[in-house]
Amino acid sequence: MGNMVLFVAGLVLTVFDSSDSAWSSISDIVNHIRKTSDPDAIPRDRHSPLEVEVQFNPVNILEADPKTKRTELIVWQDIRWNVRSLGWAEQGISDIHSVTVPAKYLWLPDLTFYNTISAPEPLVPQLVVVNIDGGVLWVPSLKLTTLCDVTSGVSTCVIKMGSWTYSEDDVKLTAKTYASNYVTDSLYELVSSEVNVTNIVYTCCTQVYTQAEFKIQFRKKTGKRNKKMKSEQTRK
Repeated sequence: MGNMVLFVAGLVLTVFDSSDSAWSSISDIVNHIRKTSDPDAIPRDRHSPLEVEVQFNPVNILEADPKTKRTELIVWQDIRWNVRSLGWAEQGISDIHSVTVPAKYLWLPDLTFYNTISAPEPLVPQLVVVNIDGGVLWVPSLKLTTLCDVTSGVSTCVIKMGSWTYSEDDVKLTAKTYASNYVTDSLYELVSSEVNVTNIVYTCCTQVYTQAEFKIQFRKKTGKRNKKMKSEQTRK
């Protein structure tokens, strides 16, 4: 009889523990992400690099000085990678497709602008979106200051970016650029935006590093062009 009581008590305890640990809220998912992620360790597979995709979105050119060549611009970086262990597709919560968490809890790619003349200035809170399948989305909005070929006609900026420490053995970097988010009321007209990805071997090392070169061309709006754009915005 004593053994039966112990068995039943153990069964009740097991059922209670199972129910107590079931995922049922966003808080459960966020706790899972915080416990699973290590901000100091790249979450890549032993045998393959982590795929990181960057979309470079010029949003506004604030200033371009023809004398000093100093140029200030605002960009959005749409950065994506996948860490399957962060997902919760197998936990029975199908109605929550994504959660937002502070970026400090996750490993982040150490993407660096090589030819800016001052540190990029973050303009929004550092947050990331984690999807149910483990996909991670980080969209920092930054103010960049760099030196460009500023002329009275079409000016050109080439902004170089890549991982500061990870070679292609660790990070497989791909890059795109979009201009659809560029503001229409800027003092400068965006003429084109393109990207070129190259591999570099430095004299210090044998590893191959990936570098993305974002080239944007722009020109200052004339009074006539400004008047035309204002007229178009009024009609809208």
